[in-house]
Amino acid sequence: MSGGGGHVIGLDLGGTKLAGALFRASGETGSLEFVRARPPMKYDEILGPGGGKIPRAERSRRIEEAMHRFIADLAGGAPAAVDAMGIATAGFIERGIVVEARNTGMINHPLRDNVHGRAGCETYVYKDSWAPVFAVALSEPAIIFSLGTGFGGVSCEADREIKLRSRTVLRKPAWVPKLMANDDPGYAVSFPPAGARRLIAKALDGFNARSPESARARLPAPRLESITAALFDRARRSGKGTPRRTTVVLVKLLAGGAGLNFRPNEVFADFFGAAALPALFYSELTGKPVTPRELDAMLERRDADAVLAALVHAEFIGFILCEMQKERVACGLPPAARIYGTGSGYNTITHAVLGEAVADALADHAAENGLNVPPPGGVHLALCPHPTSLPAFGAAVGAAMGISVG
Repeated sequence: MSGGGGHVIGLDLGGTKLAGALFRASGETGSLEFVRARPPMKYDEILGPGGGKIPRAERSRRIEEAMHRFIADLAGGAPAAVDAMGIATAGFIERGIVVEARNTGMINHPLRDNVHGRAGCETYVYKDSWAPVFAVALSEPAIIFSLGTGFGGVSCEADREIKLRSRTVLRKPAWVPKLMANDDPGYAVSFPPAGARRLIAKALDGFNARSPESARARLPAPRLESITAALFDRARRSGKGTPRRTTVVLVKLLAGGAGLNFRPNEVFADFFGAAALPALFYSELTGKPVTPRELDAMLERRDADAVLAALVHAEFIGFILCEMQKERVACGLPPAARIYGTGSGYNTITHAVLGEAVADALADHAAENGLNVPPPGGVHLALCPHPTSLPAFGAAVGAAMGISVG
């Protein structure tokens, strides 16, 4: 953003809502000073009754219209006074185009050009897992992961550079990410049933070692099998399963090298890393339905089954992070020295259990893979210093600095 003292907006188009804030750039330091935010808009408010059944094109149009109303509110009715805008959005992003985003329904949607055309300011669109990179002060290579509606993560360098990025297939009948973990491990890492069962059993062993006073007996094989099967069924019904074998063959033909490692009949890490997983596991384990928020309250009280559910989550997250470290090494980059967690599912309550457990799981998986990586010293909680989301703040910082990614 040229000059100093201008205004910049950061927006976060997430899995369930639109959030954002207005900032003022400091002419002396280049830092951003918070001006104001407005209450988030949830999708049911944006889309109206029957929002889930609205055709994709109309759904995308309504969301974009809501974004412009949001921008006008933040700008006090004068968007022309805003010098730059950063938008963090879920989905796969290339050159300001939303190639596909499940939550918004956008497919090959020119979001950057559309917003720029109406707002009239420099506009930057970032994948939501990239944006926190610009908000966190990094002094060494790092991995930042986010637990929310899905699992997001990114490898980054000390200078905020993102060298490893997934590649999507623009304007083709099908897309798949290039199956490397980098900025979208949620759709680059997947789990077969046997692998998922092993991680759940490993978490149970870790729980028994950590909490002998409330140890659970090892789950019988049929019980472990039924819990895993129930989770896989939920994943497939929510579109988080990889295609069947015949579809994978078609994907490889359409997407070329991007689909070479695509494996059939597995479940994406976007499901096993999502914030809702501990609540789903707890419900399958105990037969008692619980929401993620209710489970957080139970976790704060150190309810034994809630802790076990969190440790199951930690095993899957540790495995995904190990895949990201393996990719860094394979690409000639040093392993990430610090790990940061953020998102609705990685908060002050869950961090108290996940921080150590995820680091331990990562170390175990790295050792199993013969990967020589430095211990991360626990996971660091990345919080937004302003009353908005970290992706929104990071998008504002990136826009203010004129950073274009992808």
